Amino acid sequence: MAVRVALSLFCKKKKYIHIQLFDTELLSEPRFARFKDSPEFQFHPSTTGEHTMRTQFSKIAFLAGTSLAMAFTFNSCAQKAQQAAAGGFETVKTPATELEEIKRDMESKFIPCGIGIGESSDEMVARNVSGDEARTDMAKTVNNFVERLSEAYAQNVSNEAKKIWEEGVRQSTHQELNGATSYKSITQFNKENGHYKIYSLYVMNPDLLKKAVQAATSNQEELELRVKKDDMMKKLDEGTAAYNAKYKR
Repeated sequence: MAVRVALSLFCKKKKYIHIQLFDTELLSEPRFARFKDSPEFQFHPSTTGEHTMRTQFSKIAFLAGTSLAMAFTFNSCAQKAQQAAAGGFETVKTPATELEEIKRDMESKFIPCGIGIGESSDEMVARNVSGDEARTDMAKTVNNFVERLSEAYAQNVSNEAKKIWEEGVRQSTHQELNGATSYKSITQFNKENGHYKIYSLYVMNPDLLKKAVQAATSNQEELELRVKKDDMMKKLDEGTAAYNAKYKR
C-alpha cells in the first residue's frame, strides 16, 4: 500500500508543516535506499495517517524560507516608503533627464552645451526650434562658465576690469554659437495629433571658449598681470581634452 511521506519543518511552537513529497513505495527503489536507512531521517506517523520525515536540516530550511520572506517584505516596505516620501511619485527617466545627465558632465569640464525642445507637425520645423533653444541655453551656460572662471582665477582684479573681461569673453563666445552642432537628439511622434517632439543637446568646441578667454585677458594689462592665467588655461585645456576624447563628432 502506498503511503505519502511528508517533510516536517520545525518551528518555534513545535508544530510541523507537512509538505507531501513522494510515495513510500518509491523508498523501496535503490535510488532511495540511502535515505530510508540513513540515521538522519526518522519516520513517524502523522495525525493524518501519513508518515512524516524529520531531518537535521529542517531548522535550516525554515530559517532560509523565513529569510527569503523577510527580504521580500523589507524590499516591498522600502519601495513603499520611498513612494510615500516622494508624495506618491516614482523616479522615471525621460528624454530631457537623459540629456541633462550628459550636459552636467560636459558643464563640469567647461564644455559649452545646451538643451532645446521643439514641437511641430513638421519634423524639420521641430528640429530647427529645438536647435535654436539649445543655442539659447548654451549662451546661458557660457555666462555661467565666465562667472565661475572669474570667481576662481580673477580674485585680485578690480571689479571694473573684471566686468570688462567677462563681457569680452561672453561676446566672443556668443559669436561662435551658430557653429555649435548637435551631439544627441531624441525624436518622438504623437500619432493622435501628428506632432513631432525633438529633444536636442548641442555642444561647442571648448577651444573656442579658451581663445575668447585668451583674447579678453591679453586686451587688459591688469588682467594679464594679476589673473591666475596658467591655472585657468590648464583647466580649459582639460575641458578641450575631454571634448576631443569623448564628445567630438
